Amino acid sequence: MTKITKENMQNAHDELLQTFVDKNADYGNSFESSLEEYGLIAALIRMEDKMGRLRTLIKSEAKVKDYIISDTLLDFANYALLAHLSFDPTSDSQHEFDEKTEYLNQNL
Repeated sequence: MTKITKENMQNAHDELLQTFVDKNADYGNSFESSLEEYGLIAALIRMEDKMGRLRTLIKSEAKVKDYIISDTLLDFANYALLAHLSFDPTSDSQHEFDEKTEYLNQNL
């Protein structure tokens, strides 16, 4: 287990940023597009997908060799940070989130 130090945290933040840059180059800005169309619920869904993958990877080794726990954690952290950056508590985002969540709960 790696010791948690200021330097290791900085290295992790740098890796997180590089992951964001690389994935944005590969996939475009699809996350922001999803947020604009569906609101904060889009972030919740993507993070839940990552949590599901994490639960699976913890239980058994991935069949696809590229799926490793650390990559899934980086993806989750990036989605959380992107959601944080996009969330404006002074706007109606919370109200919109509540409405969309209620709609999904009633229609799923």
